[in-house]
Amino acid sequence: MAHYAKILPYKTFRLHPATAAPYNADFDGDEMNIHSPQTEEARAEAKVLLDVNQNLMSPKNNTNLLGCIADSITGNYLLTSRTIAGDEASQLLYECGIEKEHGKTVEGSKVVGELLPKVSMKDKKFSIKDGEIEGSMDKNAFGVEDGKLLKVLDKEIGREGTIDVLKGVFRLGTSYLSKNGYTISLEDLNVSKEVSEKTREIVDDARKRSQEIINSYYDNSLKIIPGKSKEESREIKILQILNDVRTKIGQIVKEKFPEDNPVNMMILSGAGGNILNITQIACSVGQQALGAKRISFGYTNRTLSFFKEDDLSPESRGFIDSSYFKGLKPYEFFFGAITGRDALMDTALRTPKSGYLYRRLANALQDLKIEYDNTVRDASENIVQFKYGDDGLDVANLHREKKIDAAEAIGIITAQSFGEPSTQMALNVFHFAGVQEMQITTGLPRLIEIFDARKKPSTPLMEIYVDKDANNEKDARVIAEKVKQVKLKEVASEINVNFAEKKVEVVIDSEALKRVHTSIGKVVEKLNDKGMKAKEKDNSIAINVAKEDFKEIYKDKERLKNIVISGIEGIEEVLVVKRDANYVILTAGSNLEEIMKVKGVNPEKVFTNDIHEISNVLGIEAARQAIMIEIGKVIESQGLDIDKRHLKLVADAMSTSGDFKGVTRMGIISEKSSILARASFETPIKQFVNATLKTSKDELASVIENIMLNQPVPIGTGLPGLLVKVTGPLVNKDLEKKKKEK
Repeated sequence: MAHYAKILPYKTFRLHPATAAPYNADFDGDEMNIHSPQTEEARAEAKVLLDVNQNLMSPKNNTNLLGCIADSITGNYLLTSRTIAGDEASQLLYECGIEKEHGKTVEGSKVVGELLPKVSMKDKKFSIKDGEIEGSMDKNAFGVEDGKLLKVLDKEIGREGTIDVLKGVFRLGTSYLSKNGYTISLEDLNVSKEVSEKTREIVDDARKRSQEIINSYYDNSLKIIPGKSKEESREIKILQILNDVRTKIGQIVKEKFPEDNPVNMMILSGAGGNILNITQIACSVGQQALGAKRISFGYTNRTLSFFKEDDLSPESRGFIDSSYFKGLKPYEFFFGAITGRDALMDTALRTPKSGYLYRRLANALQDLKIEYDNTVRDASENIVQFKYGDDGLDVANLHREKKIDAAEAIGIITAQSFGEPSTQMALNVFHFAGVQEMQITTGLPRLIEIFDARKKPSTPLMEIYVDKDANNEKDARVIAEKVKQVKLKEVASEINVNFAEKKVEVVIDSEALKRVHTSIGKVVEKLNDKGMKAKEKDNSIAINVAKEDFKEIYKDKERLKNIVISGIEGIEEVLVVKRDANYVILTAGSNLEEIMKVKGVNPEKVFTNDIHEISNVLGIEAARQAIMIEIGKVIESQGLDIDKRHLKLVADAMSTSGDFKGVTRMGIISEKSSILARASFETPIKQFVNATLKTSKDELASVIENIMLNQPVPIGTGLPGLLVKVTGPLVNKDLEKKKKEK
């Protein structure tokens, strides 16, 4: 961003703390590079486009990048909750550039109100009517990314006025806090005896319930989750109980934590910290999870030498009962260190992955721009969107309902809107799709999977809604069992090879056959459909393999195990759940075409996360919508916020050719018209050799190749060309003469 220099004494460069957030700067030794624009054009661009004030609102999601942080939020929160002496109020306002006399005492909200114009807004903790504040002003007024009041001001009084108000309010909050003091002692982080006792009750209850599950596991009375083994069911259920401990304690701490506690002021104002911090410091650190499971490895049949073999208790599998305040036991400390190390690994692996994702997005979208006819086009003038985001609005100015400017480098803005938050996405692959039993890939790995346009997602998943008539638990379960694929190995008790007669004999388990609603006759029919020579024989099936040698017979035996004998191929697990008034079948595995034909299924509401399948069955428009839905799910699950217009642009770029293509050198990037742009991305030699063989020409129409050749880029201020009619002494008289003679 561009700043005006304010010359101050001493030798340090200083920065207003309100601008620290957009730079992600903290004051622990951070350094910055300073560039001084030299030419008139560069100075004009810096003044108009790069100016800090122009970057108040983020083009990622229309939140404010500049705003109050830390002390100034706490300061204003306390000030608006108190009454202060008149002379103190005058002094505070004087420091903010306002001279005003006050009576003996004055409400703090009136002091802050002096800085506000006559605007009105309403929020949970405060409301403003004609510039007068009621209640305590928290981060939702001026906080970074939460400043609702800043949006109102920007719309009502314009950018310059808004920045002035922000400067004043920031100064006021920090001044008030500095003058009044704000201290936290260790005791402020502790909780009352009552909360400690409740904590004990919650932990003891969780221990008891966990032990009940362990007992039921040993006496075979444990209810097994469909599609999971006995051990997996036990672990999932115990983890659910132990994960709830932290949440339950948190609710009690929230209710009982005194409101006048200085730590609570920081939390309530939104300046920093949350209830979970207090819970872990004062009550219990809680269950440590590794890869969405309890910690389960270490020594033989136990995690650490502190425990007996085959100990399944919460303590032995990473439940930290102690609080940080009291201190951790050695084994608790070790479990904490394990998950801590995992978090560091996650960060270290995430950085290059998200960096590469951003590089690919930037290369794929770098030439997308808003044209003068409001369409979004690439360097070859191909239309990607007829109207940007379907409404032509600028994300950074949504609150003002302003249209986006022509020549805007919208591709790069979208790439950065994904690139920046992707560094915060978790790499921990698993997340439960609303129910504990279905694990799906989310976070950065899923985002990369979508942008790669992988042929198959790593966890294919379907949501199947049933017809009105079948919308009850019994019918939904019948449909679920009907669609689940059953392989031969699931109904066979043994498979033997008879080399003398060159036959493979499959002994059928009649109980298993009943479970999957089929008969031996149907199994034989299926095998014969697949080209096998199968015959029914008592309680077994004989398959003739006379023409094959020993090696082939063995291969056939292995092949047989995986032959699908009933259900729909690809549907590996099913689970019926209730959503509002509907029964929905969740599946692991996907087969859209076949599922839509199943009787009792509502084909209009079937959904799969396999985008290629949607494209093949329902067409490219449906695939475009699916890309947006799937990216949206990832963003939401990670608690991030990216405007839907960016999702639309990426989905359109990936599907504009009529096929679902990835953001890769084989996908969208291979279609870029510029040879230099493709070569600078990946496989440069291949690009140059092919271009030479085909005598291709580079039109220098996009961003990358113009930067390589040190030319202005045909985007933004570089897009419009100027035609000048030459008159006066600049005219070349000899040239004009020659023209006339011709």
